[in-house]
Amino acid sequence: MKKILILPLFFLLLVSCNKTEEAVLKEVFSFPIGYQINELGFFVNQMKTDNELVHFYYKNGFFYISDSINNKIMKLTENGESILTIYNPENYPNIQPTEKKPDNTVDQNVIYIKLYKPFPVYSPGLLAADINKNIYFVNRDPVLKKFHAERNSVTDETISKFNGNGEFLYYLGKEGQNGEPFGHIIRLITDDKDNLIVIELISSGVQVYQFSPNGKLLKTIPITTSQIPIIEEEKGLIIDLIKVVPGYQEDDIYLTCQFIQKEEATISLAKYDTLYEKIYRFSLNTERVEQLIMKVYPQSEDISKYDSSIMKELYGQRESITLPMESMIGIDENLKIYLSQKKIPLERIIENDELLIIYFNNGKLDKKREIHFPDILEYCSEPFLGHNGTIFNYYINMNKIYFIQYKY
Repeated sequence: MKKILILPLFFLLLVSCNKTEEAVLKEVFSFPIGYQINELGFFVNQMKTDNELVHFYYKNGFFYISDSINNKIMKLTENGESILTIYNPENYPNIQPTEKKPDNTVDQNVIYIKLYKPFPVYSPGLLAADINKNIYFVNRDPVLKKFHAERNSVTDETISKFNGNGEFLYYLGKEGQNGEPFGHIIRLITDDKDNLIVIELISSGVQVYQFSPNGKLLKTIPITTSQIPIIEEEKGLIIDLIKVVPGYQEDDIYLTCQFIQKEEATISLAKYDTLYEKIYRFSLNTERVEQLIMKVYPQSEDISKYDSSIMKELYGQRESITLPMESMIGIDENLKIYLSQKKIPLERIIENDELLIIYFNNGKLDKKREIHFPDILEYCSEPFLGHNGTIFNYYINMNKIYFIQYKY
């Protein structure tokens, strides 16, 4: 009798081990979409992942949000209570700066002072905060815009720094305090030494700036594909630097490079195949690639086993399809590697779900979790990875922005 019971139990254990567990999406808070001081701006026809209109950052138990449409910066508690708004008076002429006096905003028995601070905020972008609750955000003040006649271009992005009470301290440019504007900033983060790391997109790759907590420029380092170490078999391949993510540990920058093979299909037509991607650790200290973190290969799905009209409508007569590549979210303070992978429609037309894949620094798999989003989404942002491994995100549904946390 015992032998009969052991086999089903063993089978169930095998099934449970192979099945990917689900992560829980916990709603943190939400905002209506609109133009009021307590709303966030978003245009449906401008929803682009590389140019998000709402950016956010999380540190020290606070959320920091930039609203590009309404020209404001918000600081919120973990419960979503707004305690500071840095706003452009042109957008909110009727909002008056508030006195420093307590109101009824309470969070975990702490009484906060709700502050409104006027400032020339123009199309704010990425933002960050340090351990002392100072706020950095990308600003596009037209007064600081600079035209470069030699290359017929304009740079207009500076980084404004405020203390935790919304008092302006200084702005940063390429040379440090009061420097020339940056071109296009694609990453902004504070490391474990409270240095500010700024990554600027340039024609040949990226330019990395490291600023001290007092705004002194410490390093300026360009990173291009010419600095990527290759083996003999890779010499004929095209190398594309597709993602640059600063780490939370001082001096660490993580690069994702795509290795592409070009094949001449016809005289006038070329075929490009992505063979694999490599993730490297680049050191700002040595100014070179120090470590190959992992190699990611394309994956394919056998769709011949799905016999449905939906599959034929989506993929025709194909028997397999290449899956989206695993994309790096970031690396936490314990050097765990976080990747995400979009799922493709297999049994339904719309598919918003994705996989969260976490590896140890030695490349061994730690966790794999399925992330289930609502079936109807107007937009979903890129995940934000905190230094301790917390992951936040937001999505838009029914004219509201929902900020969520992955519980995995």
